[in-house]
Amino acid sequence: MQYCTICHDKKAPILTGVNHHDPLEAILIPDAQITEGYETLRFTLKDGNSDFGFIAEETETLIDVVDQTGTSLILQNEEIAFHQVVAYSTMPINLIDILSFQDVADLLGYLKSLAVLGVNSNEWVKPD
Repeated sequence: MQYCTICHDKKAPILTGVNHHDPLEAILIPDAQITEGYETLRFTLKDGNSDFGFIAEETETLIDVVDQTGTSLILQNEEIAFHQVVAYSTMPINLIDILSFQDVADLLGYLKSLAVLGVNSNEWVKPD
């Protein structure tokens, strides 16, 4: 689960949040259902550059954006020309290609154990 914790240790949806739909689908097709509040946004900057990610934190002067690699990008509000929601998840679509069969089995087992234990999806559960 080392790949998962790159983002899910930061401010991505907590891993228990996938209990509301099929966890295997979330791994295979992350765009199928995106957790509300974690939609991928495209930030077009006044200098013409663009950054993509979900908003981890926002203040009056800056936005903390987490990109697909789990990197936190601090954008000053004054440098953003506009932002818009895009139709895909920040979670990589090729995740299944970099996980071993055992990794996938372990991850699904972990997520299933959380559901069986009745872990509240609003609580932070940090995977081992």
